[in-house]
Amino acid sequence: MGARSAHSTGRVLHVFKDIVQDPRQVYLGSTKDIRARADFLTATGIEYDELAVNQDHDPDTAVLAKLADLPVDKYTTIIFEHSIFPKSIQYLNANHPQLNILFRGHNAECYHRLHYALGAMKYGSLNEAFKWVKASLTKYSEDARCARHADHVLSITAWESEHYWPRFTSSEKIITAPFYLTDFYLSEIRSKTQPRGKRCVCLMSTFIGPFLYDALHHYQQLVSKCRRLLPDWDFDVTGKIPKKWCKRAPDLNYLGLVDSPLDILCASRVMCVLSDLGYGFKTKILEAIMCGCYVFVPEKLFNRLPREIKPFCKIVDQKKPESFVNALDETLKPLPDFDPNAILKATAFTNYASAFKLNI
Repeated sequence: MGARSAHSTGRVLHVFKDIVQDPRQVYLGSTKDIRARADFLTATGIEYDELAVNQDHDPDTAVLAKLADLPVDKYTTIIFEHSIFPKSIQYLNANHPQLNILFRGHNAECYHRLHYALGAMKYGSLNEAFKWVKASLTKYSEDARCARHADHVLSITAWESEHYWPRFTSSEKIITAPFYLTDFYLSEIRSKTQPRGKRCVCLMSTFIGPFLYDALHHYQQLVSKCRRLLPDWDFDVTGKIPKKWCKRAPDLNYLGLVDSPLDILCASRVMCVLSDLGYGFKTKILEAIMCGCYVFVPEKLFNRLPREIKPFCKIVDQKKPESFVNALDETLKPLPDFDPNAILKATAFTNYASAFKLNI
């Protein structure tokens, strides 16, 4: 557990999974988002400690045991990342009512797991789908308990603030604190800016589950159907792609694992996320936009996106190749002339200040 800088308003304890500290996971969506809380605390000069716990060995029980030995009364606020700490939040609510307990919802976790089940039914097996349905029930319980016993839920998108978290708690407790990219990532993006041609990319990962495969499947289908109409475009795929998930298409360039997704994004004109599956804030969309890309998404996903990034996104119908071709033509126009990340950060800072009970 490490300490950080000084402030007169009291001390904060920041609780999260230790995967965030793994340098191999620096581009993981939850790592990028958790860094934003530390960014806010540092920028406002609030003293804080970090408590990182192993996610593979019942992190809630581990935190509960540590809380028994911690001088909890020295903190005014404790913030928990993810809904994996319901027992700890409930314990603090019952035994330390003076604490300001915050809980960051990274996804609409129950819905997120149900989408895993849909993906498993589409590309995997019924047994796998049943496993995800069972997991969704567990997540429903965890989200409900965390939301009920925390003072505030820090929702990652306005859509989830409106459509998901009110199922578990009162609207007055829900604060929309959107994801934004910290300077750690922006400085790397600025260092990689380069001329871009007609290049389109679908980003995979070190692990491919049903969400990513669904996006890759639609991408491959559209490129294969449209390739002859787009002779001057390059279509790339990054990441580790097991053979069981994907039969490689001859019209695409498979680049394998890359050291940084920012390298390829800064050299591309378009990034595709052609799947409706999954909730939360798909952080790579904002990354791509800040790298100078348009982003192609299906309509259902577009409707869940923050309004600040929608002008940079094009709706593509996965079943209509002409939709893909027309969208590519539109990307030859300049990007909208404003900084969505700056707007998202300003909103997040204002709403964090409310959650942490600050006047800034």
